[in-house]
Amino acid sequence: MWLTLAGAVLYATLFALLGVALGSLVRSQVAAIVGALAWLLVAEQVLVTLAADAGRWLPGAAGQAIVRTPTDGLLDPAAGTALLLAYAAAVTLASTLTATRRDA
Repeated sequence: MWLTLAGAVLYATLFALLGVALGSLVRSQVAAIVGALAWLLVAEQVLVTLAADAGRWLPGAAGQAIVRTPTDGLLDPAAGTALLLAYAAAVTLASTLTATRRDA
């Protein structure tokens, strides 16, 4: 139970970081929110349907691995954490570079 709870806190933290970075990257708040939800709820589902093996490497599946969702084919929780952290770092880096160039 404690591992799942810790995973949920980590999951929320990493997705919050992704959300802030995406909000900084995209100028329109509506576009950022709609884009993020469309990605998680539509695009990832389509990609998982088309290529199930590649689906485990997407951010949503990495988050499911962190909270130990009982689904076959997910990464280990540690690998899911590393993958979601890599996604968050990449989007944060992109948003930082974009913001510094945009404001300069």
